[in-house]
Amino acid sequence: MKNIICLERKDLFIMQTLMSKNKIFLIIFLGLLTINAGCSEFSINPRYFYTSSGYKLHIQTNEPLSNVTFYIPLPVKNGKAVVGDIELTPGIFEKNNFSTEFVDSPPGMDLGEGYTIPDNSPVWLKIHTDTMNPDTPHHIQYNIEPTNRTSVKSPLLFSDTVHPLENQSVFLPKFHFSSPVVLSINATYPYWIEYAPIKIPHQILVYAEYSASPSAKVEIFSDIGGGNGWKEKYDETASNNYDDDFDWQHTGPSHGWQIANGEFTAANGIYPNFSDSIWQNVLTETL
Repeated sequence: MKNIICLERKDLFIMQTLMSKNKIFLIIFLGLLTINAGCSEFSINPRYFYTSSGYKLHIQTNEPLSNVTFYIPLPVKNGKAVVGDIELTPGIFEKNNFSTEFVDSPPGMDLGEGYTIPDNSPVWLKIHTDTMNPDTPHHIQYNIEPTNRTSVKSPLLFSDTVHPLENQSVFLPKFHFSSPVVLSINATYPYWIEYAPIKIPHQILVYAEYSASPSAKVEIFSDIGGGNGWKEKYDETASNNYDDDFDWQHTGPSHGWQIANGEFTAANGIYPNFSDSIWQNVLTETL
């Protein structure tokens, strides 16, 4: 009888162990199904919306410069020097022995052939110093790079990166620049809109006055841009952006206005399709 009782208890222990293991397997299986469902196209779940913007200006030289004056276009929106929600001031650009100020009309600047925008006028940064010396034998960097990333409650508050010329900070005036046209839409996914990115070369005038040796190399590079982003599905990200930049490189002394080459980029990336039911639900929840 004792042997029979022991066998029954042993069988019961085995059955309980198997049942526990099956529960663990079931929990793992259901967890994988949940993760897979979160990654599927049927559970997009757009969330964590944000906008971002950034600006940089680099002035580099490999040898000393003297009697230096620069007039450099600043990013403007509605006639003000602005990066995202940050309004630029001359003090942001101060460094060592540099004097800085903002100027609306630099001497000798002709806007006649420049591409301008109604209610948005150019602003220049004037930089002056008696001497500009490299920090190292190779180069000096004079830069400002504020980056602004802000969470927004609703995707309706996204920056307009499809038409940034009219709505975001850009460099003005642009020369040899054609007005952008938004092209075809890729509708691979009904909840996304993907345009053919706009890329337009242009030229920007910069004023560079300085004395230097024939071997002195100077570069002025500036870039402004902004974008939007969000998370969707399990932990994937989606985003779009615009960018506006110019670059001038020169060897030897410089006297007066110079031509910098640049590129304007817009409608780059993925955009919400607000007519789709997924985004309609998002708008309902965030309004």
